[in-house]
Amino acid sequence: MRSTFLRSAILRVRHVGVRREDAFVASYPKSGTTWLRFMLGQLLSDREMDFDSAEAMIPMVGSHRDAPRVLPDGGRLIKTHESYRAVYRKAVYMVRDGRDVAISFYHHQVRQGMFEGDLSSFVARFLDGRAEGYGGWHGHVASWLDSPVARKGDLLVVRYEDMRRDPLNTMRQVVATLNLATTVDAIQRVIETNTMERMRGKEASATVVKRKHDDIPIVRKGKPGEWREVLSDDDRATFVRRAGPMLSRLGYDVESG
Repeated sequence: MRSTFLRSAILRVRHVGVRREDAFVASYPKSGTTWLRFMLGQLLSDREMDFDSAEAMIPMVGSHRDAPRVLPDGGRLIKTHESYRAVYRKAVYMVRDGRDVAISFYHHQVRQGMFEGDLSSFVARFLDGRAEGYGGWHGHVASWLDSPVARKGDLLVVRYEDMRRDPLNTMRQVVATLNLATTVDAIQRVIETNTMERMRGKEASATVVKRKHDDIPIVRKGKPGEWREVLSDDDRATFVRRAGPMLSRLGYDVESG
């Protein structure tokens, strides 16, 4: 109870100063928003992003007070990993198959020295919402899909897998939702300069992303469907039992899970 109260108080402070005209790039952690933020930052600034400049252009909520007013109506573009909150009035919400999210989040927490168990024990924590304070993946997604901002038509849900499969048309939807003035050629350029290979190169040259286990990269494979090769049969069954309805709602395959 005490930890819940403290987190609630911290979240209120982090969101102080959010304005009506601000828009959000949102997701559960490890769903692909770093990639999306690099591409949007380049479109907004006409210069290629690194980890520092992407953070300055589209900061995490709580670090947004001095963020540049990059949107046509003078709003800021802010990143969040939180569940839906009433102060979020327009957002691009990126989703990814929760089974791949769990694998990526596991490596992320091991890299940071925050988890030392095996993947199966992490899957249980992930589904219970004990991974890092963001709640369970399926509940987080539901908070956005069923939110007032979704009902008003001010939420664009982007699947990571669709971004990988057809980045041009997916980015065109993102740009239209945010009312950004750009061209197809400009979008194509940011796609070409932010491939998975280029992103890994940017990480290798960065000095702000090093953690306990530097041998585990932030930008890993990014491979859709990795869960089929990595999760045990028991973990797959647990995931479908706990989060199967949300996987189906998002269009992910659960029959082979």
